[in-house]
Amino acid sequence: MSTYIDDGFNMSQKERHVQITDADDSVPSSEDGGVTPFRNLENRLLDTIERYWLFEFFGWTLALGCFIGTVSLLAVHNGKESPTWTLAVGTGHSRKSFGLTINTIISIFATAFSSGILIPVGASINQLKWVWFQKGRRPLAHFQKFESAARGPLGSIVLLWTLRGRRLACVGAVIVLAALGVGFSFQALVVYPLRAVPVGASAIQRTNNEWQYTSDTTEVPGSVIGAVYSGIFQYSSAYSSPWFVNAPEMKVSCSTGNCTWPQTYTSMSMCAKCHDITPSIRSTCGTAHVPSNEYYGQAESSTTTVPVQYCNYTLPNGLEISGLPSTNYTQFAMSSNVHDSPHFDADTTLSVLSAITTVWGASNPAAEYGSSNAMTFGVFSKAAMECGIYYCVQKFNTTVSSGALNERIVGTYTTGHYSTLDNAYVLEPPSSFTNVSTKDNPSANVYLTPNFLSIKQFFSTFWQGNCRVTDAGSTNPKTPCTSQTALLLGDENFGNYQTIFSRMAQAMSYAMRLQSTPDAEPTALGVAYQDKPHVQVRWGWLALPASLLGLALLLLVATIVTTAREKTLLWKGSSLAAFSHPLTSDARAAVSEITSPREVVRVAEKMEVKWEKTDRGFRLVRPHEACD
Repeated sequence: MSTYIDDGFNMSQKERHVQITDADDSVPSSEDGGVTPFRNLENRLLDTIERYWLFEFFGWTLALGCFIGTVSLLAVHNGKESPTWTLAVGTGHSRKSFGLTINTIISIFATAFSSGILIPVGASINQLKWVWFQKGRRPLAHFQKFESAARGPLGSIVLLWTLRGRRLACVGAVIVLAALGVGFSFQALVVYPLRAVPVGASAIQRTNNEWQYTSDTTEVPGSVIGAVYSGIFQYSSAYSSPWFVNAPEMKVSCSTGNCTWPQTYTSMSMCAKCHDITPSIRSTCGTAHVPSNEYYGQAESSTTTVPVQYCNYTLPNGLEISGLPSTNYTQFAMSSNVHDSPHFDADTTLSVLSAITTVWGASNPAAEYGSSNAMTFGVFSKAAMECGIYYCVQKFNTTVSSGALNERIVGTYTTGHYSTLDNAYVLEPPSSFTNVSTKDNPSANVYLTPNFLSIKQFFSTFWQGNCRVTDAGSTNPKTPCTSQTALLLGDENFGNYQTIFSRMAQAMSYAMRLQSTPDAEPTALGVAYQDKPHVQVRWGWLALPASLLGLALLLLVATIVTTAREKTLLWKGSSLAAFSHPLTSDARAAVSEITSPREVVRVAEKMEVKWEKTDRGFRLVRPHEACD
């Protein structure tokens, strides 16, 4: 083992020291005899790069290029669908493909930006270190603080505290600290909101004609009958339950579940309207003698009678409900009579439901009759309703959102007539309503149905029936009805009739549209959309990298100017500078015996030095040595 290793690391033995004698600081002559022209050119090139700060300007330019590249990339794709590129690596079976996104490229730019911006900043901080020691006496420990600040954020914090933020080097320390947020700032530039993108076509059935598929022109198509019952029973509170569908649904072709129809479209449909015709009720009144036990709701028989005023109520179409006192009286009655209707035309209306109902019993028996017993007889209130069903042409504005169809009626055309020439009911809305030109097809706006008379005949007996109250004197009277429809509608409030008939008309309209063939009746075409991520740039996040670019350039230029003004040697962050311009012998003697890093720092904090020119070149000189 060599003597050096044995003396330097064997701490159990008596330490021995190598004798060192300071020689003259004269610089030995260079041996240039072996320098080739290429080597000489290389040296001149490197010297030019160092002297004119070209490498530092290259780092700043690299950061600027990354900044411009990021801005250009985002400006091109802002507001557009998020792109994906494929990067292929290798050949043959070893070929691999990698997907590149905007975030991947931005991450590369952010890393290169941070690396580039720290090149001039680190060099400037290190160069300002020499300026700092050249301009006056400073604690030797500041030497390490400048170098630590050039290497990372912790050292920058220490330097800011040491210099109290009042020196040019503090700008570099701030840049080093702020550079920690560059990656986050770049990544926060882009968000990817979902936006609907057209990916195909959508379609929904419409029709100009309700075709007659039966050989018998008086037979009603089964689809129509099914639609009538479906529309009524799927709404009625008497039959509604969690197992019943609330409303009939139209079939639609929308592959993505999100579709729109940019233009409105029209189709032959059924419409319904209800009117309160209570003011049209005519009353015929009289007096009847009712047994007192029935009048007061008593079980035992009685030989005495009570005179009771009563009225019979009649509608203009002849529908009548009797108000004659009895233990078996009519509470609800309806009929299918299109004639003598106050609101509907018999020639253009398929069906008219007329309904009348009465509510019996005194509202306040004690005040009205001097008894607390519930009065069996006496009409308390009466009401009548009329609802009509008729052919029409409806205009729709339609969307499908998350698979749910929203077909909104935006217009209705109802003017029609029965054509004996075509044996059909015909509606001819103008082009201004349908938005369809008749230039190429004169019948484009002709809507007709050959089923008008057969469906009208079907409805002529459909709305027949009544409901009567029996056991009127009991606490639980019964209300049997003469038809299923009467039972259904008799239990409904008249305020719900419009909804019931609208649902029925809607179901019949869907049946008409669904039985049309696409070849004969073109479907209404829309656009299918799919949500896809789009690029949305938040330009405000560029403030941090843009500020760092400006500060870094300002710091670099200011450092170059300061170095030239102070005529400071251009050492920047060279590690060899400490060997070229070391401490003087007296200062070295003060630290030469120290073996602990912490102890060196403690001594260096108290030792003030100045970098100045001596008879042996530039040295870090202590004050008393300068005076000597």
